[in-house]
Amino acid sequence: MYPQTQTRTHTLSYTYADVRHVNWKIRSDLRYLRFMYGLFSEKYEEGMSADLYKWVYAGYVSYIKFIFYTSSGMELKFGLRYKVNSEGVVSRDDDAGNIPYVTLPFDTQFQVLVIPNHIWGLLTGEQKNRFYATLSSGWGDSKLRLVENHSLWSSDNIYSSNALSVKRDIYNAL
Repeated sequence: MYPQTQTRTHTLSYTYADVRHVNWKIRSDLRYLRFMYGLFSEKYEEGMSADLYKWVYAGYVSYIKFIFYTSSGMELKFGLRYKVNSEGVVSRDDDAGNIPYVTLPFDTQFQVLVIPNHIWGLLTGEQKNRFYATLSSGWGDSKLRLVENHSLWSSDNIYSSNALSVKRDIYNAL
């Protein structure tokens, strides 16, 4: 029997500066949410921003979601969703913020979800664990299953730099 090898090649069409630019826009939105709702700390914002930078720079993320949900009914009430795209230049509205304020129910919780792409699926468990070790604690498979009306997501904004863009959608069930 002959030995076998497996090679995986993956090239990104954007630089760390592109990721930094887009990440600052996402972080601006996260800061805006912190000021508006006060459901997480500045330290959490800083750590989350650093982690999201690593997810995008590594090329492992398809979507990033900032979600507000009721713990009683596990119902999504408000959220921001960012679709990560690295397939070319797009037009953009680079003005972060401008997120509509909504009054949230008293039992609202906040969470950040990363939905990985197909490249993440190609990694071994050991490779995933090495990546998780570079992030702040608390990352892993989510067991959160929210009630969500998919028609309530509406396109809102695009942040981009060279070949990297994130399209922001807003969910408002209130």
